[in-house]
Amino acid sequence: MPPLPTTATVTSLHIPTMFVMLFVGVTAMALSIASVAYRRQPDLLVFSFGLMSQGMGYALFFLRGQVSPLLSVVLANIAINGAMALYVLALYRFQCRTPPRGLVAIPVVLVGLGTWWLVDAYQARRILLSAITLLQFVHMSVLLWQWRHQTAGRGQYILGFAAVFTALTMIYRIVVTLAGWDPAQKVTDSTITVILSFMLSLLDTLLLSVGMLVMVQERTEQARVDSEDRYRKLIESANEGICVLEKGILRFVNPKFIELFGYNHDELLGQPILRFIHPDDRALVCENHQKRLEGHADDLKYPARVETKTHGVRWMEISGVAIDWCDQPSTLNFCSDITERQEIDARIRELAFHDALTHLPNRRLLHEHLERAMAQNQRSQQHSAVLFMDLDNFKPLNDRYGHNVGDLLLIEVAQRLCQSIRGTDNAARLGGDEFVVVLNGLSPNLPTATEQARHVAEKIIQALSEPYRLQVTQDGQSHTVEHHCTASAGVTFFCGHGSTPAQLLDQADAAMYRAKEAGRNQVQFYQAAPAVG
Repeated sequence: MPPLPTTATVTSLHIPTMFVMLFVGVTAMALSIASVAYRRQPDLLVFSFGLMSQGMGYALFFLRGQVSPLLSVVLANIAINGAMALYVLALYRFQCRTPPRGLVAIPVVLVGLGTWWLVDAYQARRILLSAITLLQFVHMSVLLWQWRHQTAGRGQYILGFAAVFTALTMIYRIVVTLAGWDPAQKVTDSTITVILSFMLSLLDTLLLSVGMLVMVQERTEQARVDSEDRYRKLIESANEGICVLEKGILRFVNPKFIELFGYNHDELLGQPILRFIHPDDRALVCENHQKRLEGHADDLKYPARVETKTHGVRWMEISGVAIDWCDQPSTLNFCSDITERQEIDARIRELAFHDALTHLPNRRLLHEHLERAMAQNQRSQQHSAVLFMDLDNFKPLNDRYGHNVGDLLLIEVAQRLCQSIRGTDNAARLGGDEFVVVLNGLSPNLPTATEQARHVAEKIIQALSEPYRLQVTQDGQSHTVEHHCTASAGVTFFCGHGSTPAQLLDQADAAMYRAKEAGRNQVQFYQAAPAVG
């Protein structure tokens, strides 16, 4: 085979200029990749360090003859071979594997010792460096082949092609040098082999960079797909109803949401959520949805009623966060059926604030009504009255027929009481045969308020004095018990917070005892004791 052209045939190409071009190109790639990989892609960051090391080697080549051989030969080749070692290390990092330290570090050590020993023997040095680099890229090719089933996408094939291409380049350099076809005696000689080696080196570096970037991008995309798949499975198997609302329209619902609402998938998607919300709760749902869109209600949970297709009206506890859905501001919402809990809470409140027999408010709720009336009167300057009643002739019924029949009469009293008072008034049972009515919205003028209260009180007394016909079952047979029972009532007035609820009840109770003493079945008004002294 004829010898390749000598240096004189290619003097138009200036090798130092090529070093500058290589340095600029490789360094630019290194900085670009490092800016993307910083803190997010450790494998890419290692790869960018390799590019920087390679660029530093080309910079030292450019300074050949201007600095000592220790820098321009030994350190330059260590930097370039160190770059190859970092490329292999980046591949290990990409696969989340621990690299064998010897396989990565020993080639760099051998390059350092070999170039120092052969600092004046360019041909021998080129064979040594090419052989070590060949082994490094054979190592990379073997790793890519072994891990091919664990790495998805095309990036691994680009990287593998670059590794094989670099290995073939090194074989070419070794063959040309051993055969004596390249007369170059230093790295700056402009022979075809030297020029072709550096051009192929730049191409290899580009292919390595593209392959690594594509691999990382494909891994990121696969991780995103896997993450979406996991989240979708979690959402679909969640025990909460989950939906996405965009402009108040249902854009996504999970199977649990479909089960809770009773509609099928097609009946829900594309529909306004308010279509399924109870009319009394639509304003609340709209307000909280807007708060979430504005980022002010991520921790908000609230109950609302939903009109389901198959289960009637159900209580749902709704929570959620603001998200972007197809680049549109939306909310991710979570729904749990709390109907049973609401019913239990209602029963607990009923037991805590209402009389178990008559279902009228008890003493605790009566105190709340009085406090509320005091606050309202403070603003309006109107009067209110407390009407305290005790039944007359109730004990004989209990003694003759038993407490069950007495309970029937108390229930009837509660019903007559509620029918006799106004919509603004409040009735309560304190216990036994004692009842209280709070008369609200009376005149600011006390004499007028007194007449208003007298009218309502006498109406109540009249209603309670009507005969009671109670259906009683004894020994399996039902019969009617007729009983005559009246009530004595005492009244006291208040306007604002001049007295406590307990004091008002005591005053009305005292007036009621005066009614008892005066002959029963009548109304008496509280009169404060005259001041002494």
